[in-house]
Amino acid sequence: MDLPPDPPDDTRPDPAAGSGTPGTPRRPRTRHAPAAAGVRFRLPDGSLITAHHGDLLGRLTSSPIHIDDPAVSEAHALVSLRAGGFRLLALRGRLAVDDVMVKEVLLVPGRAIRITQDIEIKVESVQLPEAVLAIEADGLPRQALPASCAIVTTPRLQVVPSYRADALAWIWSNGAEWNLRLPTGPARPLRSDETFIVEGHKFTTSIMALDAAGGATTLGPSLDLEPLVIEARYDVVHIHRGTRTELTLVGKPARIVSELSLLGGTADWELLAREVWPDEGERPALRRRFDVCMVRLRQKLRAARIRPDLVRPLGTGVVELVLHPSDRLVDAS
Repeated sequence: MDLPPDPPDDTRPDPAAGSGTPGTPRRPRTRHAPAAAGVRFRLPDGSLITAHHGDLLGRLTSSPIHIDDPAVSEAHALVSLRAGGFRLLALRGRLAVDDVMVKEVLLVPGRAIRITQDIEIKVESVQLPEAVLAIEADGLPRQALPASCAIVTTPRLQVVPSYRADALAWIWSNGAEWNLRLPTGPARPLRSDETFIVEGHKFTTSIMALDAAGGATTLGPSLDLEPLVIEARYDVVHIHRGTRTELTLVGKPARIVSELSLLGGTADWELLAREVWPDEGERPALRRRFDVCMVRLRQKLRAARIRPDLVRPLGTGVVELVLHPSDRLVDAS
């Protein structure tokens, strides 16, 4: 395979691989870099792991916060970004702080949370997003979007933080991007600095500083909000958010992004693939290589908390490099 291996970002140690020792992980797990918005926990075995909005704490190995103990539920608790801060919400399990049972815990550095009688986790650090997605319209003040909401006009124009079957529009976050669906069409991505019309009302989205969001709403992910600077250097691509380098792509995934930038942002998949794999003569084999590389590329974007639709197939054989109005592409090849 021509694809480069994934670099380790935050690998949990495996002091007793497969031993089944309560409170210890059964295998190493790689998580996101701590520069992204999230909460860094110290687990009972002393290992550190960074969790993000929507991550589950549970006993299953698929849980981002995995604690292998029979007293821990499969879906024990959920990390959620609410009212300007991260919270841990009890689901099928119990939570206690200072020997008091609670349904949710505000996550602040130094806070110890007991999840079973014998297991405690500790908050080491918290990195909040700088901004969230907001919406406004004539007669509707600017407000942060809940993670799932509906636009209604009865009894008045408002954004309600729940699903309504009789709504005129629905907006939700799937953990990677925002989506908008109108009654007359399919769902589509919703981005900042965008305008759409609902029954004559003009809605506009924008970026709102987190400290201005306030309220008791559950805020969606911060993946899609800060402008990106994509620095394409042929075999290496650096993706910056603000002053931070969020992701460095190397090898074939970087080549795909670089070739798209040289081709104006869109290209037929075969034309793009033959630039990346010029020695592959068989079209089916070329397609397999391309599809595998695209999956790997989107996985890397998602793992770095960058919107995975930055590079997306359009379903017509065309691949697109999707830039938001505030994003910037730098050709440094």
